[in-house]
Amino acid sequence: MLAATADGKRLRGSDALAILPFQVDERTWAVGVYVLGLDITRVAAQGTLWLEVDRKLVSKPVALLRPAAEWRAEAVVVKAEAGRTVIRMPVSEDLTWVRLVAE
Repeated sequence: MLAATADGKRLRGSDALAILPFQVDERTWAVGVYVLGLDITRVAAQGTLWLEVDRKLVSKPVALLRPAAEWRAEAVVVKAEAGRTVIRMPVSEDLTWVRLVAE
């Protein structure tokens, strides 16, 4: 289980989120997203992550991949405007890769 916070409350899975961006080339990023769950003895239910990117993306749909599970999906582009894109994507306790291509 995750340790308690300074105020005595237990941490939530959303408190243990890792976002690991890797730049592939001038416009492309591979971003690993991992959520650490509360109980390592069982797989938690899938959740939803809203991710804001400080660029307008040209790759729509946004590809999602979980290699260990041989899972592929697409993130939903919620908002796309000059200089900013917001996507909504499912996350779980498995590493999810997001492929982002910017203008």
